[in-house]
Amino acid sequence: MLRIFLSLFLLTAGLSGFAQTAIPVNGAYLAGHYYDRSGQRVDGLLSHAFTQPVKGAPANYLYFKPTPEAKEQKLTVQEVQAFVIGQDSFTVKRDFSINNHDQLPEDFMRVVKSGPLSYYLHYATANTPRRRNVLTHFVEKEGELYRMAIPKNFNEQIMALVSDNKEILKKVKSKEYQFKDLQLLIDEYNLSKSPSPAKL
Repeated sequence: MLRIFLSLFLLTAGLSGFAQTAIPVNGAYLAGHYYDRSGQRVDGLLSHAFTQPVKGAPANYLYFKPTPEAKEQKLTVQEVQAFVIGQDSFTVKRDFSINNHDQLPEDFMRVVKSGPLSYYLHYATANTPRRRNVLTHFVEKEGELYRMAIPKNFNEQIMALVSDNKEILKKVKSKEYQFKDLQLLIDEYNLSKSPSPAKL
């Protein structure tokens, strides 16, 4: 049952059109809901916040209030497996690095696209030399996460991920598809993997 819930959550999250990839307002309250570790849905007001990861600790967390007047509760990946805030969906991903120094056992990521190729965003902050927001892009294929370093390893990694589609591979090699076209590339790839309609 839990596996079915997660599949439906990711499918629903990936049905929206071209998604905005800008970093959201850190700490704003919006209507939404979350799913606890048992799959139970809880509705209310959510505030998504993120900070600098320290010693492998998750950078993302939630504040939750069942009503505007209620006292807020802080929630982490220990209590929540997925959440929806406004129009954005988040899930928990495990064992990934956001740079050459920070390896995270688990943390929340925003679901941008879901399918044979899935696209996720990870939010964090860094203090180098002053606080700034950090957005890390990931593409997942067959359960494996690939960090898209811009532009250092984009062409190399994306070509390996779409090597089974000659048309898309040609567009990457000719630079018709670049990093800024990642969502369009993923849409085309996922559509090519969709089952063809049955002939009558």
